[in-house]
Amino acid sequence: MIHPAVVGCEIYQDLALSLTGKFNVLGINNYNLHNRPYIPTLAALASYYLQHMLQRGMPRDRPVKLLGWSLGGVIALEIAAQLEERGFKQVHVCLLDSLYQTDVQKRVAPGMLATLLKAIGLEGEAAKRAIQAEETELSINNQAVSSPLRHTQVTLLKATEFFDLSDSGAEEGREVLTIGDNGVGSICSSLNIVPLAANHHSIILCHQEIAAALSGSHSRKSSPV
Repeated sequence: MIHPAVVGCEIYQDLALSLTGKFNVLGINNYNLHNRPYIPTLAALASYYLQHMLQRGMPRDRPVKLLGWSLGGVIALEIAAQLEERGFKQVHVCLLDSLYQTDVQKRVAPGMLATLLKAIGLEGEAAKRAIQAEETELSINNQAVSSPLRHTQVTLLKATEFFDLSDSGAEEGREVLTIGDNGVGSICSSLNIVPLAANHHSIILCHQEIAAALSGSHSRKSSPV
């Protein structure tokens, strides 16, 4: 489970507990929140995380499942691309409403984070770290994956409800809802889309649906792209 922007992998704690007995879960924490200098590129950050994952043992002949929420999904896609370069062919990426190379995300500018932090109750030192890393995380979120995914199966859990947490994002938030594949279809050849009755921020609470996506049992409801 790869961290989103603003916070670390602790955001997945309840989800990970709900998967007890089904999956062995490894959380990838947010390097740029806690370390200097920042790792400023998507490829370098994914490579750093992948090196630590490989140290725990990842045989090429066994399935690898990657999950990421928002920015974490973009990082997961890059990790999948690097795994394919290493010969891995059984990779499944589960995206929690991640956007990829859309005009909407490219219009997000540094300085818009404060409203979100206030809305989700993040304050003090944690908020300070998030604001300091904002520009770097926005840049990483807008970078392209190093190569198209040829073997990786991608499942996009797509939020279908609108919830505005920005100063100016009402129109853009609704625009995101009209992008059927969140832009992800441009990078992978195997994409299943699972619409969920949730917004971008509440989707992390959809434990049952996420477990179903990770296990592949959502295939009947999904739409291949």
